[in-house]
Amino acid sequence: MSGSVQITFRRWLTPELHSCWNLIQSDMHNFRLHDSDDVILWKFEKSGKFSVKSLYNALTSDDSGPFHKNIWKGKVPQNIKIFIWLLTNNAILTKDNHLKRKWSGSPSCAFCNQDENANHLFFTCPVAKVVWAVITRVLGANNIPTSIAQCWKWCEHWLPHGGKFHMWGLSGRTVMQHVLKENLSKVQLR
Repeated sequence: MSGSVQITFRRWLTPELHSCWNLIQSDMHNFRLHDSDDVILWKFEKSGKFSVKSLYNALTSDDSGPFHKNIWKGKVPQNIKIFIWLLTNNAILTKDNHLKRKWSGSPSCAFCNQDENANHLFFTCPVAKVVWAVITRVLGANNIPTSIAQCWKWCEHWLPHGGKFHMWGLSGRTVMQHVLKENLSKVQLR
């Protein structure tokens, strides 16, 4: 750089922010600009051009979380994969996540008035427990998961074909047919 730039702040920096600022300045001094044109390259493709396939391969090539391969390699619709990935990464827009974004609403669950978060909404809320109770009854399981981590283990243990079949693949019609078939066989006709 030919000249120095003086930057001032209108407010005082905390020690943590001051440390971050020093790292930024260090990186800035180590970076060299050239007169050549910028070139955009996609690093996940040999040709340097973006493709959906290369993005998918990049997302599924290594583990970015404990259940990454289970999500992206599963034989379920893409929107379900995205939803499960969001749930696993606590990125579902539950009320606790809304509050982090300066939302001014109530943090209470609409079903039970406890504070809403993803774990509560999908596993510990009384309404979620009822849904899980129906699912466990249909599948013959004797326990219900209480977190996303337990859910993966639960699916591998209780669902047919282990990790290759997940509850997200069950259609509402399939579940209802199974429930009706099981319960009708128990009813004694008069």
